[in-house]
Amino acid sequence: MKKTILTTLIIYLGLCISCKDDNTDFSTIYDPNEEMKVISFLPDSGGARTQIVIEGVNFGSDTSLIRVEFSEKRIPATIIGANGSSIYCLVPPGQPDGKNDIYVTVGDQKSHLADQKFRYVVKEQVSLITGQPDRGGDTDGSLSTALFWQMFAVFCVDGGSLITFGDGNPRLISPKDNTVITLQNGVRILNGCMTKDRKTVYGVSLNYPHALYKYTKEGLWRPELVTSLIDIDRDLFACTLDDTEEWIYFYVTLWAEVWKMELKNPSNIQKVCTVGSPVGYWGGITYSYFEDCFYIGGFDLSGIYKISKDGSNVQNYAGFHGFNYSDGLAKDAGIPHPAGIIADKEGNIYFTDVEAGTIRRLDYRTQMITTIAGQPYVHGNTDGLPKESTFCLTYGIDIDEDGSIYVTNSYGHFGTIRKIAIE
Repeated sequence: MKKTILTTLIIYLGLCISCKDDNTDFSTIYDPNEEMKVISFLPDSGGARTQIVIEGVNFGSDTSLIRVEFSEKRIPATIIGANGSSIYCLVPPGQPDGKNDIYVTVGDQKSHLADQKFRYVVKEQVSLITGQPDRGGDTDGSLSTALFWQMFAVFCVDGGSLITFGDGNPRLISPKDNTVITLQNGVRILNGCMTKDRKTVYGVSLNYPHALYKYTKEGLWRPELVTSLIDIDRDLFACTLDDTEEWIYFYVTLWAEVWKMELKNPSNIQKVCTVGSPVGYWGGITYSYFEDCFYIGGFDLSGIYKISKDGSNVQNYAGFHGFNYSDGLAKDAGIPHPAGIIADKEGNIYFTDVEAGTIRRLDYRTQMITTIAGQPYVHGNTDGLPKESTFCLTYGIDIDEDGSIYVTNSYGHFGTIRKIAIE
């Protein structure tokens, strides 16, 4: 990635020098009184971070005035530079596969080519981030040497690091620094939740009396005790925040209920609603900022619930057809053991199907459920193309700012973190 950007900059600077040698004014100023127009672009196809040159007139050279967006989703490109008649940028990830429009804005003017589209090629890859599939432990170190016990939650925090909870110690994983460090000893935290800005993670201890900790970027992710008592006398496997981030919500699987606790006043605990029937073990809950509601993965209930924020409306939203496995419309799909669950910025729901060893997506617009990674009931630790890869006991799931998906993977009691890049 760094080499690609560096190569682009060298080419760009070379053009600058060449133009200056020809006595061309490369500091062309955008003129709002003249038409800004896109004429063409090259190349006409590629994937994420492909270098592209957009040709036209009256672009100016002030990149702070220029915005380039791809597809109907209006995904912004990374702009390298501009010289009045050319814009140099990198194609952004996350576009739909196929032909997409390019939109250029300079100042208050907008332009795009209706008769020329950029063909985006989706790149897909599953890779191991850290952990060993055949060994477990609480060993810190580099990504390649660190060991983990079975993990149940992963959070993509601000700055590109990961925080994990599970049978071992809470850990901080930094792919950029190639390090894994222990955040806390002597507590059993299986799950938690994260603020929208990704700068605070909450972790709740499994057994009663529950302690709630928070880990903040400002505090270098060191644990801080929020309360030593959450007065819910059942194991707590899943929690989430809402848009106010003033309350934390718990899916109490053994009671088949959702409860909430005020973070500033932990003694203020209120029941929100009843959800289905009791589940003896695992479940997941997430809040959708896009829809202002909650989604719950009912592990042994083989379905996903949709719950209004106040708990007044509980829907059997997807699945609930026993332990058969099948993709299709949400109401018809077979979802044997959903657990980890997360909503993206566009309202799509991603969840792990634990026993099947797959990662699945519920599309907000089409209401279709598809398997995006793993092979149903083919267990293993094979990386590669998502549909050819294999997983085992996939509990935790999260999505980073670039749209890459991270999941916890466990083979026996040994844990790994895997990355699914679909860009």
